[in-house]
Amino acid sequence: MAPTRIGLAGLAVMGQNLALNIAEKGFPISVCNQTTSKVDETPERAKLERNLPVYGFHDPASFVNSVQKRRVIIMLVKAGSPVDQTIATLSAYMEKGDCIVACVTYVGKGGSGNFVKMVHNGFEYRGMQLLAKAYDVSKSVSKISNASLDSRFLSGLKEERVQAAGVFQSGGFSDILGDQHIDKAKLTEDVRRALYASKICSYAQGMDLIRTKSIEMRWELTLGELAMIRKGVSVICAIFLVRIKKAYVRNPELANLLIDPEFAKEILD
Repeated sequence: MAPTRIGLAGLAVMGQNLALNIAEKGFPISVCNQTTSKVDETPERAKLERNLPVYGFHDPASFVNSVQKRRVIIMLVKAGSPVDQTIATLSAYMEKGDCIVACVTYVGKGGSGNFVKMVHNGFEYRGMQLLAKAYDVSKSVSKISNASLDSRFLSGLKEERVQAAGVFQSGGFSDILGDQHIDKAKLTEDVRRALYASKICSYAQGMDLIRTKSIEMRWELTLGELAMIRKGVSVICAIFLVRIKKAYVRNPELANLLIDPEFAKEILD
């Protein structure tokens, strides 16, 4: 096997998906993980999806040596002692000029990093839920096809949904939109605007949580900079985050994103 372009250690959800994303962009990648089942699972998944160039290694020596010199190895492991242990293990086989890239940044004093990460996860989960709601309205009301939506949504809790449907039907709420004409273009624009407004409210709520806790714990966090951290290292990569930073640059004491003049105007519009 020819040397790969890059290595990645740590194959939890984010690590595995990042490895596949890198391979999809045309860069052969070596992967390694403490739990060897993940090492076997990731190349298999890569093969099934698009026959992507992902290669798994069970031992750190083979893993490091599989990457072309000057080696670049991304590390995505749990914070704390696992970081130190992984660096020590990989460094034993690395050479001058090699580097380890860690997905980590300093947020602030005390437990501020953990708190900000918790809120950050909330942004992602709410974002996915909002997209699912937008999909559902587009699909069930305007009857837009999967091909038009360019995605496929697999909803869970089928048993509960079937039971709920029965309750609504017994109350006379079945097919209430069946005979109504739906302007698909208008509905699509309404859904887009509602989704955007909901995202603004979601970020306003999350940033207010961080601001309130920062004041309580005297962390002295800079909210605008926290928005840019999310843009750089997470699945949230919206240009929208740059505008959030600008809102806090305009007014570092901004009590809530919804009262920033720019965002307030968009909500009112």
